[in-house]
Amino acid sequence: MKTLSAFKRTLLTLAILVAVFIGLVSQAQAAALQGRLALRPLTPQEVKDYSLTGIQTASGLTTIALGQPAYIDALINTAVPTSDNVTVVWTLTNAPVGSVAVLTNSPLGTNVPTYRPVDRASTKVGGRAMLRPDVVGQYTIKATITTATSGTTNLTLTITAGTFVVLRAQILARCVTAAGWWLQTLIVRGCKPHTPAPSNSPLTG
Repeated sequence: MKTLSAFKRTLLTLAILVAVFIGLVSQAQAAALQGRLALRPLTPQEVKDYSLTGIQTASGLTTIALGQPAYIDALINTAVPTSDNVTVVWTLTNAPVGSVAVLTNSPLGTNVPTYRPVDRASTKVGGRAMLRPDVVGQYTIKATITTATSGTTNLTLTITAGTFVVLRAQILARCVTAAGWWLQTLIVRGCKPHTPAPSNSPLTG
């Protein structure tokens, strides 16, 4: 009986050692967390394809107009398993004086993939946020990504807000108006394009 008990104890010890070894190997093989922040464009076609009715499109550029949405994706490598309890904490660490803009939940759901097809094979979305700048200047966003076994990383992204897009729109509108005026002038004057523009032309205003 003593021999049998000793044998059982030996088996139990071996089982514990094997479990510890497996745990250590699994931990060693856990994928190291790799992440980056990306501004995601949103096209009119995607609004339709993903049923995002009422959601405003976005350029995905780091310089945007006041009031325009910036959709921010925290991308991580696909080697990090979904079961790794990925969490993302968003912080607006810098904003222009007088700004009351805040980071909010992104309206883009889990059915909306990363924007670039080339990224989809190696990265996935760990979390999403949105910012609407309200004052001209720079906004710095920080994302702290934490996982259970793959590590933690801190990422930052800077967005510059301005009014240049509005100015461009105004210039474009003026050019369209001028083009329409010239077309009308050519028709009325029998296609004489070299006639000087009178003082009421949009190009002389």
